[in-house]
Amino acid sequence: MFRGDKMAKKPIPSAEYSSPLKDIYGKIDAEPIQDDRFTDSNSLLEYLKTKLNDQPDIQYTMDFANFSKGAPLADFNNVSPGNYGWLRNRFGLDVEVRVTSNVWYPQEPELVPQLTFGTRKKTLTQIQSDERRQIKAMPQISKAAKDASSKAEVALNSRLTGEVVGEVD
Repeated sequence: MFRGDKMAKKPIPSAEYSSPLKDIYGKIDAEPIQDDRFTDSNSLLEYLKTKLNDQPDIQYTMDFANFSKGAPLADFNNVSPGNYGWLRNRFGLDVEVRVTSNVWYPQEPELVPQLTFGTRKKTLTQIQSDERRQIKAMPQISKAAKDASSKAEVALNSRLTGEVVGEVD
């Protein structure tokens, strides 16, 4: 392959990289990368190594009780979204993952908090889709809150009140 008119005589460097993990996970083909910045195959190969995702994406959700049981220092670890940690996959390999979400239920103590770890990163489209879905649900949530509030007000206003008129022996 050759470059466009500017560099018609210089060939485009090419490189192919196979992950050392291919024997474990199998071959995972990546999209071809074409970039005119590279003038030699070695620099292109080094770039390919940085862009390769050579293991399957992981997404794992667990309740905080199981997390605490499996991680002796769970109470000291910061499990805020965005922080990194390690999971051991079924092949016995440690995989660096990111806390992608944590769900806490401060108003409902009987529900167990959940943590989600993963290697997947949401795209801008996925983030926008999630936000649209949440915005769409807001009127229903608002209506349910208003209904609950009005029912509570009716119950409060209709409570029994009275006075003692006499005593029975």
